[in-house]
Amino acid sequence: MRIAVISGSPKGRDSATLRYVRFLQLNYPQADFQVEHVAQQIGKLEKNKAFFDSLIDRIKEADAVLWATPVYYFVVPSQLKRFIELVFERNKSAAFRDKPAASLTTSIHFFDHTAVRYLHAVSEDLGMHYSGSYTAEMNDLRRPREKRRLLSFGKIMLACFEKGSAASYCRTYPPSPAMSFVYRPEEPGVKIDPAGKKIVIVADLENPSANLAGMVKHFMVSFAEQPELINLADKDITLGCRGCLTCGAENRCFYDKRDSFREVFEGSVKKADILIIAGEIRDRFLSARLKRFMDRSFYMNHVPYFGGKQVGLIIAGPLGHNANIRDILESYIRLHDGNLSGTVTDEASSSKDIDALLDKLAADTIFLSGEGYLAPPSFPLVGGRKVFRDFIAG
Repeated sequence: MRIAVISGSPKGRDSATLRYVRFLQLNYPQADFQVEHVAQQIGKLEKNKAFFDSLIDRIKEADAVLWATPVYYFVVPSQLKRFIELVFERNKSAAFRDKPAASLTTSIHFFDHTAVRYLHAVSEDLGMHYSGSYTAEMNDLRRPREKRRLLSFGKIMLACFEKGSAASYCRTYPPSPAMSFVYRPEEPGVKIDPAGKKIVIVADLENPSANLAGMVKHFMVSFAEQPELINLADKDITLGCRGCLTCGAENRCFYDKRDSFREVFEGSVKKADILIIAGEIRDRFLSARLKRFMDRSFYMNHVPYFGGKQVGLIIAGPLGHNANIRDILESYIRLHDGNLSGTVTDEASSSKDIDALLDKLAADTIFLSGEGYLAPPSFPLVGGRKVFRDFIAG
């Protein structure tokens, strides 16, 4: 049996996740685990069509697919996210169709469930039969009990892979509906006084005629003083987090001064009173470009950096059909001591209604910022911080 192992680690062969794959390979030699370093090679995969097509051909020839990836900020690394986008953009999902699939993730068990949901949904969108996941803690291979558990998972996974597409299957995540509505904004009737608050919008506006661009534009002109717009599509933030932990001791990123991320983050995002994150749903999350921005902010390690800011969301796409995205974004905001001031999508299918919702988001965000309001913690915030506490304490 030939298994295409799609590695999401930017570290390539040095990936901690691939140690678990090698463990399975040593114990189940009847299976041929063929590792594809898509995250490490994402630059070449984007630029070299022949290189990308040859990788897709190898996946097509495989009998099954195993996603093997670390968890970066609630999902997968931006490099793996970009590979998945390329598969859909270049209409290569047929190479995956009807194959059995599984996932193996490594982390400290901090929101690894949301990463698994993402991979599960993507697998089904690609037409695969998802058979299960293994969520390893980074040091599990040092623990005899966990090694036995991994062996059991390998046995179960291979049994499912042997059955292939002949096994009965029912989707867990229904397909996201196609969005055809075209938003046409109008000028707001009344301009809102920002009350001296610094408002920063971080957006991925690759298409200036798309709904998202119109929504951001309407939100911006709602204020008497226009907010600062950071369009990631125009920034030279092209380097994804390597997971090298150079930042560990002094919050210094390996890529400092190699692109504009640190300048943008320190000079605008951290100084904002109000932050708006604006993105379009691509496959089962926001764009890889926005995910890269999130990943690179890890140079702060796990020190909360929203510091009581009001954070609003402007989303284009079927958010109502993707609860996992909402869970990820809300948890991301809360865990960094931000307060979710509201969410607006283009699902209303009425330009007038969307205009009204954007006006309300603008007014609510200023009001909440003036109050200095931070909602009380709930399970994700409390539980997530205890995971960190226990990991650090050992």
